[in-house]
Parts: sequence; C-alpha cells; structure tokens
Amino acid sequence: MTKRTIVLFCILSALLCAWPQLAPDPFWLLDVTAKSVPEPIQWVLCIVMIPLMFLHGLSFMSGTGILAWLALRTCLARFQQSHAYRPLILPCLSIVWLVMQATPFLSVPAGSWIRPMGWAALTMLAAFLLMIFSLSASIASLRRQHNKPVSVVAILLSLAIIAVPSFALNAIASIKGFHLSP
Repeated sequence: MTKRTIVLFCILSALLCAWPQLAPDPFWLLDVTAKSVPEPIQWVLCIVMIPLMFLHGLSFMSGTGILAWLALRTCLARFQQSHAYRPLILPCLSIVWLVMQATPFLSVPAGSWIRPMGWAALTMLAAFLLMIFSLSASIASLRRQHNKPVSVVAILLSLAIIAVPSFALNAIASIKGFHLSP
C-alpha cells in the first residue's frame, strides 16, 4: 500500500468520524421536509434519505474501523520478522477500537436518559466477530509454537473482547451520570 493510499484512507476516516458533528441530523431533515410534501413523494424521500441516515449513524464506526485497519496493517508489517508479540496485535487493536466506539457518548449532556439499542446491537455484533477472528488467530499462533505465554495472553484478551463494549458504555455512563434505559 502506497503512502498516497494511506493518506487518502486517513482523510476518508477523518471525514467519516466528523460527519455526525458537521452534518445535520437526517431525521430532523426528513421530518421537516416530510410535512411540506405530498404523501406519494414522502415515500420517495424516505427511500432517498435512508442511506443518509445509515451514513450518519454508522460513520463514526466506519471511520474508526478504517483507522484500526490501517493500524493493523502497519503493526503486522512492522512485526513481520518478529513473531514474539504478533499474537497480541489483533486482540489489543480490537479492544481499543471497541472502547473508541463508546466515545461519542461523551458529547451527550450529563444526566441524560439514553437507550443505545442500535449502538449496542452493532458493537456487540462487531465484538463477537472480532472475538472469533482474534481467538482463531491466537489459537493458530499457539499451535505454531510461537511464544506460548504471549499466545495464552492473546487468547485471554480475545475472550475478554466480548465484554468491552458493555464495560466502556457503563464507564462513560458512570462518568457522565447517564441513566441507561433497559
């Protein structure tokens, strides 16, 4: 991967991460325009607005995912010759990425009632998939006899991945004084 491609990916991820703060909320835009147009056009408008709603809701997750992917490629290239700490790369980056997914909650006013059902579903799905990938890579490293203690730590970190989104949300909720609705 060339430096130019890496720079383009970094710019794309920065734009995706900043999208929710810079762009207007598509739900508000849809609500305002739906009241002023006839009902048949409202359906067309909804179909056009759905991709914008998904982009608005998932842009931070996508942007940080691109950054995590670039970090993974960089770390794997750096540790290509040395297999000593290579099993720890994927579990550690997965944990950092999952913790980063809870940081947008820091912009919510303190003491708010929140019910992050969509966020919880997506991050738990991502955590489950990351746990499977990380666990399989860690077990493969253990079977290849590459630094057994590091591989065992990588397996333990891989198993802990599934709990990270819940801990991150609860930590931010306790810091900001959120009331989490069931």
